[in-house]
Amino acid sequence: MELARSRILIISASIGTGHTKAAQAIAMQVRRRYPEAVVETVDFMADGYYLNRLIKESYLKMLHLTPNMYDVLYRWTKSARRFSMQGIMARAMKRNMKELLDKHRPDIVICTHPFPCSAVAYLKKTQYPNLVLTGVITDFAVHQMWIFDEVDLYFIGSADMLMAMVAKGVSRKRVAVTGIPVLPSFSEYDRVEPKGKDARQLPNILIMGGGLGMGGVQESLHSLEQIARSLRIVVIAGRNKKLRRKLERFCLRSHHSIRIYEYTDRIPELMASSQLLITKPGALTISEALTMELPMILFDPIPGQEIDNARFLEGKGAAVWVKDGDHIASEAFALLTDRERHDAMRARARALRKPYAAAQIVRYLEEWNTEKLEQKVDG
Repeated sequence: MELARSRILIISASIGTGHTKAAQAIAMQVRRRYPEAVVETVDFMADGYYLNRLIKESYLKMLHLTPNMYDVLYRWTKSARRFSMQGIMARAMKRNMKELLDKHRPDIVICTHPFPCSAVAYLKKTQYPNLVLTGVITDFAVHQMWIFDEVDLYFIGSADMLMAMVAKGVSRKRVAVTGIPVLPSFSEYDRVEPKGKDARQLPNILIMGGGLGMGGVQESLHSLEQIARSLRIVVIAGRNKKLRRKLERFCLRSHHSIRIYEYTDRIPELMASSQLLITKPGALTISEALTMELPMILFDPIPGQEIDNARFLEGKGAAVWVKDGDHIASEAFALLTDRERHDAMRARARALRKPYAAAQIVRYLEEWNTEKLEQKVDG
């Protein structure tokens, strides 16, 4: 079936906001290229899916109360060839997923989180053999939870992940290195670098903790008080109202100029006007920052996948991973005052950035559909 006449269902999971933002980026690109295609996006962890929401809440509570236990579970299941968790998750979610598939009747399903991918893979194997299933891995490491024979195409964030996919039994032909999809606005903004008289203005630092306001946001802000020079600091508290209230009280006694935002769609603009980002290493946030060529300090990663992300970015020289909050200020000051080091980090980000990942995903889908059509004709 031609992509232009396809029904495409993009399924995310609102465990954080990154998976949803990746889904939005792909949907936007498909609609731009094929306005006649039917494109729907669904959050599989939305309130209407009770069991799925319960799984989401349990996951978030584990991260908050027993993060080390989650890390152990993540590491154990990451290396296993086969483990019961995949089957358990698929069977637990298959009823809701079947209702979703029957409602939208898609030709192509694109998953940006492994939970819905597991349910679709199970149903493709048992009931929907003609369904095209693709997985967009929204981290810089490969977890076994993503690996299913029923997935036709995988889209991954970096070439470093390719051998890991092959090692887990995925054919090279089923994997495309596209980068992690970000919204087009991140490639449409020009970076604002202070020059001349503007270079004497206060440096801009952006602090983010994802949509849930996690990742040591408050500790990062406190650490920056050690820097005597006044700074302009923008802090994104996300949907964490309790965090915002604490930050606002702190601002009253800080010697820096601080502005607090809740969840905002102004991230491209704020990144473009910043010289440094301090953030937990969520894959979408760091992909956005790479697109903007913005140097990063990574702090307080969520156990599991974000530790892998931090290790990847630090190894590439595009970020500094600070493991002790007391060192945030010294690293920030060093990056703000050492122009050569700052420029070198920007250059490494430029080498890694993949601003057109969503467009590449659509092109691969086009080629895959063309290949299948040709095989059908030849047959």
